[in-house]
Amino acid sequence: MTIFTAKFEDSNTRLDSFLAEKTELSRSYLQKLVKEGACLVNQKKKPASYKLKAGDKIKLTLPRKKENQLKAEKIPLKILHEDADLLVVEKPIDMNVHPPSERSKLSGTLVNALLYHCEKLSDLGGPLRPGIVHRLDKDTSGLMMVAKNNSTHEALSKQLKERKVKKTYLTLVSGILDPPSGTINAPLIRNPARRTKMTVSRKKEAREALTHYKLIKAIKKKFSFLEVQIITGRTH
Repeated sequence: MTIFTAKFEDSNTRLDSFLAEKTELSRSYLQKLVKEGACLVNQKKKPASYKLKAGDKIKLTLPRKKENQLKAEKIPLKILHEDADLLVVEKPIDMNVHPPSERSKLSGTLVNALLYHCEKLSDLGGPLRPGIVHRLDKDTSGLMMVAKNNSTHEALSKQLKERKVKKTYLTLVSGILDPPSGTINAPLIRNPARRTKMTVSRKKEAREALTHYKLIKAIKKKFSFLEVQIITGRTH
């Protein structure tokens, strides 16, 4: 069981959106938990669409991990740092961080490798995401912080939410950017016609998306190799 307190800046945020940012669980999974009564606001059941007020107490009870749901697998890990509380590992390209759902393939992910390496991992992320504090797409390689216990998970999540962690990406994009460095400030919303895609929107419900970029090298006047900082965690 985990208890959160909504702050002033969380006012008018949907309950499921708030929980998604706090736990890194998918909104669809959280909506299911809320509907089943696993989440209470001020000791009362609320819908996933409930708009939070400053001072609200949110109690989230995650289901117990099913036995043998995820198997430990001897998959090589590139570990850059490890101590009693956390690891920093390099996730390779073409590897899922965790299984997308219980119905999907439950092997070959970073989580399977972590279960083999670690005796204990945090469980705040739910049964399919032990130790996972943040995410990287399957096609993205890079460093990931992994929590061995719940107190470390909460501390790292807080730093990510407060943007105290600097995340820098290297990427290749089509075209030559002009100017060669700058900031993209364009709110995003789910595309109503293609629900798996995001689109820029000025609607009230669109969420802030802020990206800083800097050109490292132009390639054949067709491509740009960039250094990118995704400030809000939402990719343009």
